[in-house]
Amino acid sequence: MTDSSDRCFINIKRPVYKTDEFIKTFQKEITPPRWHARLGLYLRNKMKCSKRDLLGMFPIINVIQTYQLKAFILGDFISGITVGFMQLPQGMAYAMLSNLPPVIGLYMGFFPVILYAILGTSKHLSMGTIVVVSLLIGSLINDRFSLHEDSVISMGPRLFNVSTSEIFPENITISPEKISQVGIEKIKFAMAVTLISGITQLLMGILNMGIIVRLMSDSLVSGFSCGVAIYIISSQLKYILGLTVQRYTGVLSVPMTIVAVAKLLPKCNYPELLLSIVVMVIIYLVKVYINEKFKTRLLIPVPIDLIMVIFSTVVSYYLKLHEKNNFVVIGDIPSGLPMPVLPDISYAADYISQSIIIGLVAFAQSISVAVIIARKEGYDINANKELIAYGAVNIICPIFNCFTAAGALSRTTVQFSSGGKSQIASLFGSFFVLLMILAAGPLLRPLPNCVLSAIILVSLKSMLKEICTLKRLWRVSPCDCFIWIGTFLAIILTTIELGLIIGIGIGAATVLIRTQMVRPIKLGTIERTEIFRDRTKYQVTTPQTPVIILSYPSPLYYANVEVFQTKVKEKFAEFNKLSKNKSADNNISTNSTCKELEQYYVIIDCSAISFIDAMGAKAFKQLFLDAKQESVSCLFSCVNDSVLSVLKASDVFETLQNSLYVTTYDALMAIELQDEDV
Repeated sequence: MTDSSDRCFINIKRPVYKTDEFIKTFQKEITPPRWHARLGLYLRNKMKCSKRDLLGMFPIINVIQTYQLKAFILGDFISGITVGFMQLPQGMAYAMLSNLPPVIGLYMGFFPVILYAILGTSKHLSMGTIVVVSLLIGSLINDRFSLHEDSVISMGPRLFNVSTSEIFPENITISPEKISQVGIEKIKFAMAVTLISGITQLLMGILNMGIIVRLMSDSLVSGFSCGVAIYIISSQLKYILGLTVQRYTGVLSVPMTIVAVAKLLPKCNYPELLLSIVVMVIIYLVKVYINEKFKTRLLIPVPIDLIMVIFSTVVSYYLKLHEKNNFVVIGDIPSGLPMPVLPDISYAADYISQSIIIGLVAFAQSISVAVIIARKEGYDINANKELIAYGAVNIICPIFNCFTAAGALSRTTVQFSSGGKSQIASLFGSFFVLLMILAAGPLLRPLPNCVLSAIILVSLKSMLKEICTLKRLWRVSPCDCFIWIGTFLAIILTTIELGLIIGIGIGAATVLIRTQMVRPIKLGTIERTEIFRDRTKYQVTTPQTPVIILSYPSPLYYANVEVFQTKVKEKFAEFNKLSKNKSADNNISTNSTCKELEQYYVIIDCSAISFIDAMGAKAFKQLFLDAKQESVSCLFSCVNDSVLSVLKASDVFETLQNSLYVTTYDALMAIELQDEDV
């Protein structure tokens, strides 16, 4: 009904409902299937293999069937080649970050990309190397081979000793004399770690565990990213400065590395430092002041990373920087594709937990990037299907000497913004990288390592900018700010893997602390309505003395049941004061003519209690009995079905049956009308 001002009114006449009466009257009679029937149904759904299921396993089939050649081909070709240009320098740089040969980074631009294009559901995700995963792999390699001589296998002719017929094809011209056993072992170790990560991702996808990524909040990921950026900077300083620095692993490795670099600053190779600064400045200026400002006018972003690689290689070759200025260069890069070799999982038998963490980090990074772009384009991403795709990629790719692949935000954004329409763009990019692998390897021999380090450092800009979120987090949620700072400090003071675990632990601890700090809220009714609100924040009617309405805005479980009981029992003490002083101002009712009540009541509004456990159910019962001893009737309202099922399963429902009401207003009216069952 409405009045002259077109304001709508609600006028409902219905009986007061207790919960059990409401259930008997309105709940459908549904017989839940027995556990073995549910298991059988689940297995049948998982094992069925229809045409739709097959298409779901290989999304590329649907892409090809629905591909609009004239509308999509040009955009896919341009974006694919553009991302291919990015894959080359990033792949080599991030392989160096992983303490693996640069050629491994080139393989990462081909095998994971083409496999994900076949298996993945994102139209734009660019798989391959990413900073975080590369550093995680590198830190494991550092730890695993810390007893060996401090020689990074991709650090130039005096350090680069990788390849053998066991790893690379026979037509490679690199001589066996240049191969160190340590280098081969590092590749095998990275392959084993990647295999474990892939198996983890695949099993999680099969078991529908994509939801686990929610354990990593935005504040945790932000602090983690910024901490990893500092970690990477500390690891690359020695290459930028041309120093030979002792390698530190484990707790406090970042501070110790920075101190060691600072002590050796007088011995830095100034030509290497100068070239690094020039490359970083040019890349930064082009990316910020050309690619970003003129992205709507440019057909494709300027591939400044690749241009700097080519420029530095030419300069290094003609000026003989390695011979005359003691530059460290990447050295021989084998041409051709590697022979497939099955990974030996025993190489990483002592690093299974770390490998699982790498798989989780790779998944979290990839799915977040895929979802960001998918939302812009208006299509959905299935986290579990993506997990299966990532798992398949990281199980197959180690056979071809690749380490853990993930989706990169920078490359994915470029693939999207430069006109990519489908996974076909990734195929174009992978074939371009393949041509470079087959032909360009020997040409990159004079490339200085410091240039790759410079590319890495510039790519950290977005990760370092995460520190700017601190101010907003402090304003919005100090707890999230604490998670950010705790994760950040844990990363730079311990190890990346341990820091991530600590960050997740801090996040879980803040949830526990928040539930411990919840206090019951006193409710009152808005005049002439059945709406209940916080009495300290809203203008509510002055109720009569015998009733207090409390809302508890938190799940009720083992960690906070004691706090819940204590805080509610404190309200019982108020009735002792009321019995001595009838003029106290804690009243109830929307009916001013209602007669004064003899009995005291507490109504627990459970609308904000999303779930309870066995101890929560026990707390309900104990609270009811304790209230009875204090001559207080304890009523419960707005109990959801999930909480009710726990109460019934724990045999608490029978005790509370006559004290459960469908809504708080039902409980209130029952009290006012002196319901005979109260």
